[in-house]
Amino acid sequence: YETIKAQIYGVVTIVSGILADIIPPLMVPVLLAALTALCLLFFKGGKADLMGMQGISAATAPKASRGKVSNRRLLITLGLVILVSAVFATMLTALRGRAIVDYILPGAGIAIGAATFQAFFQVAGQIVLCTGPVFGYLCDKVGRRKSFILLFFAQTAIILILSLFKLWYIIFIMFVVQMFTGTISQILRTALPGEYADPSEQTVFMNRISTFQDVGSAIGPFMGYALYAGTGDFVIIACIMVPCLLASAFVLKKL
Repeated sequence: YETIKAQIYGVVTIVSGILADIIPPLMVPVLLAALTALCLLFFKGGKADLMGMQGISAATAPKASRGKVSNRRLLITLGLVILVSAVFATMLTALRGRAIVDYILPGAGIAIGAATFQAFFQVAGQIVLCTGPVFGYLCDKVGRRKSFILLFFAQTAIILILSLFKLWYIIFIMFVVQMFTGTISQILRTALPGEYADPSEQTVFMNRISTFQDVGSAIGPFMGYALYAGTGDFVIIACIMVPCLLASAFVLKKL
């Protein structure tokens, strides 16, 4: 599911660019909004009726699932773990362009522009996302909680290496590795919370978790640029994120 969703984002980005050259640019979001509005035709009386699959209407849903989560401590704890994961993933993705300009291009000494490197990461990222089902299968085999703990340790290693080594090829490799860890992170941020949600509260529980994830995704780029601007490297980011990542791994181990 996450792989399909990410691929759609990539396709819509390309299609939007083409449409902006064909029709007035301001009409592109209007057109996409109209297409989104058509989705309402698939919902009748509060029930999802898509491809013959019936959802649960608000009238028939268990009372416990209507807006409340009984185990708020679990929700907040797991939500903060998801938030940290989202912050780290989006932070490094956002800072990749700065690292290309500040480290990779000057160090490589080859006649390739920043846009070319960015295009490489963009295309490679879409290819890596296609391997999502493989990573999902492996995480199911290893265990989603254990996989998430290992992921936090891998992300800790990435940010430490970025802060300690200024060699362009090491930074380049770390950002390639981050594409894989980012994909796994995206999968687990959705899959893991479902294990802990009470069956009668899954919908509202996952909605709350999505809020934590969205907040983390919004904070990541902003905090990354703010911290990077002061020093031009990843040292301060490592000083903040390493304790957060290790604490998140510890919390998951205790859940």
